[in-house]
Amino acid sequence: MYMLVFSAERAIRTLRLFLSRIHSTGERDLAKALKAATDSYNGSEHTLTKTTPNDAGNPDYFAQVYNNMERYRNGFLDRYLMGYDKLNKEFALGQAVRYRLPRLPFQKESEEHFSADLYEISRYVNSEPVKGYKLKDRTTGVELIGSFLGNQLIKA
Repeated sequence: MYMLVFSAERAIRTLRLFLSRIHSTGERDLAKALKAATDSYNGSEHTLTKTTPNDAGNPDYFAQVYNNMERYRNGFLDRYLMGYDKLNKEFALGQAVRYRLPRLPFQKESEEHFSADLYEISRYVNSEPVKGYKLKDRTTGVELIGSFLGNQLIKA
């Protein structure tokens, strides 16, 4: 499940990057830009399959693609979740925290903005393999909708 979500999000991010590069060259026709971005994406070798999507449909590559994906699946949790200390940051119940605000379009990546208001950890969310947190406003006591991962919070 996690692999599919990360792969889809990565594909969308890559296509968005290709589109912005094509747009910066002066191309204003969205259909042409999308076709060029898709062709570029499908013609480049992908980390997971070790082949291009254009070649992956060829029966000669089926075994190779399957083996590459199997190796990826076997080590997925170790490489991508368990090693990330930021995802597994621990917070205590009642601890004061700030949460990361959503990134705005055209905002520099170096600018990380966190909430001005303080919140506290109200309860844990059991989401394996990474622990999630529910927050409540310290002044009103109202619990926020949704949950947060450790990398979205900082201690206040």
